[in-house]
Amino acid sequence: MKAAIHALDPDADVHGYIPQGLVEVRSQFAAEAICRSIETAGYSASETERRPRSLRLPGLGRLVGRAALWGSAWAFLLPIVGFSAMLIAIQFDPTCNSPGDSGGCYMGLVTVPILLSVPGALLGFIVTFGLGLYRLQRVQRLPF
Repeated sequence: MKAAIHALDPDADVHGYIPQGLVEVRSQFAAEAICRSIETAGYSASETERRPRSLRLPGLGRLVGRAALWGSAWAFLLPIVGFSAMLIAIQFDPTCNSPGDSGGCYMGLVTVPILLSVPGALLGFIVTFGLGLYRLQRVQRLPF
């Protein structure tokens, strides 16, 4: 298809979006001439106003922003889960609250949430960013 378009206009800018069944052509020739050239090559063609989704910097900017928000949410959520798990573990651990306990069990209530905040932020960011890239790649062919 690209060869048929370039035979008509060697300077044409042609981008194919296979999953959407669209071809975007920027040319100095009229759309009717380009459609005839594509049909001559054996493909069906028609002019449309439908624009293919392309990977632009604003799309990536929104993805990074969304990943940062989810990373921030997970930076708070994972420590809460860790605190709750430590609270439950203290209640069922027989060595905690015993006469020889020096408060080590309760120090875990503070250290575990602190230690889980950075991994929670990284996990939230990486998972959201990875899923977003996967969705973009499914919609259009990305170079990776």
